[in-house]
Amino acid sequence: FEFPTGAISDYDSRKKSLAISFFLMAVAFFGVFAFTNFWLLALSWILGDIAWTFYSGSGSAWSIDALGIGKKKHKIVSLISKGYFFEKGGQIIGGLIGLVVIAINFRFIWLAVSISNLIMCFIVIKYMEERNFKPEKVQHNYLMKAFIKAKESFLYVIHKKSKELRVLMLGSLLGNLTFSAFLIAMPLFFTEILKISPEKLSGILGIIAAITIIAPLLAEKITHKIGVKKSMVTFVLLVAIFVVIFALSKSLIFAIASLIIIKYGLVIVSVVEDAAYQHRFDPKLRAS
Repeated sequence: FEFPTGAISDYDSRKKSLAISFFLMAVAFFGVFAFTNFWLLALSWILGDIAWTFYSGSGSAWSIDALGIGKKKHKIVSLISKGYFFEKGGQIIGGLIGLVVIAINFRFIWLAVSISNLIMCFIVIKYMEERNFKPEKVQHNYLMKAFIKAKESFLYVIHKKSKELRVLMLGSLLGNLTFSAFLIAMPLFFTEILKISPEKLSGILGIIAAITIIAPLLAEKITHKIGVKKSMVTFVLLVAIFVVIFALSKSLIFAIASLIIIKYGLVIVSVVEDAAYQHRFDPKLRAS
């Protein structure tokens, strides 16, 4: 769904795409709250993922358009690092709120998420301004517009001037393959090898999230000092080394310390990578 939803954002309106995203997420999580049938729950969860594709790309595209910083690498790094900082802060605060809601009634958490997304939809519609963005009027139906944007995006990536972008995309593919495997194995390492109970693991991960909240701001300072390329290479290597150290850890303290460094490294790499992407993208294809 990334290309069809990206086409709405790139052709018509970043605002429309974000409003649709929050509305569909509100519907999806209300379904998770209301239904008990497995297949209806599965459909609700799928709708939630489709809803996310309307946000994916559009949020960054809107911010960069509105601020007019598409070609200013350092400002993009600052924007993305602050975005990650608020995201991490939101995860911690949201987790604490979630504990209270779940203590009242476990299923109410989905209703709370649904209502919060509905509120965000209202905020986007009423207050969001689209600056430095001009809708494209194309005489095609929706599916054809999505196909055109997909074609334009692929041609942009394979163009000879986009060598840096192709390297970034290949790195993203390999990075996601390896770190997805790590993030699946990591909880099992704690529970099966170090014999930590699941509830204690949740507490450990919560503490690590609080400790690493400043990682995005650190990413901004490091990138401004040594540049995008050196930052990415340095922290990819650092994460790789500490993944091995984590896997060989025999004590809980070493495992937690390694994981903290890995989390710092992953956040810094994510900030740098996102900034490099946004700097390279054509504004007319940014969401797609």
